[in-house]
Amino acid sequence: MIEIKTALKRDFSMIEEFFKENQLNLKNEFNHSSNYVIVLEEKKILGISEILYKNCKTPIIEMLFVISRERNKGLGDGLLRATLNCLLTEGHELVLLKKDNELNSFYLHENLKDFEELVKEKEFNAVIMKEDNPSLKELNFEKYFYCKPEIFFIKGCKS
Repeated sequence: MIEIKTALKRDFSMIEEFFKENQLNLKNEFNHSSNYVIVLEEKKILGISEILYKNCKTPIIEMLFVISRERNKGLGDGLLRATLNCLLTEGHELVLLKKDNELNSFYLHENLKDFEELVKEKEFNAVIMKEDNPSLKELNFEKYFYCKPEIFFIKGCKS
């Protein structure tokens, strides 16, 4: 049975092992500046997303990863949806997703938009350049996709 859940502190040793097994770079400790959503089957991680909160109110999905033998089965879509749902539940209106050569086409398939496009929209100043989001002003827009979770879920599933 597949389970997708927000990782708890007690799951961190399993997450560390997953990162080692898959030769992934674990940059952050399990703390308040990062969070993980995991896909499990029989207490074995099949996929993971890493959410960074940094010094701003807009979270960044730093990584979304499903082990290669489990790809093309809908787990990536489920993991993305669970991650965005977690962030929507926390009250986030906007989420950034770090570009990755292996994920860019997946993100485009999921109807996510290039962050540079948002800069051209009128609501950019209203959402991104708020006084309470000063660190976003310094981001390299070329490195991110963006998503408004509420709108993402209104569109429904692709498959």
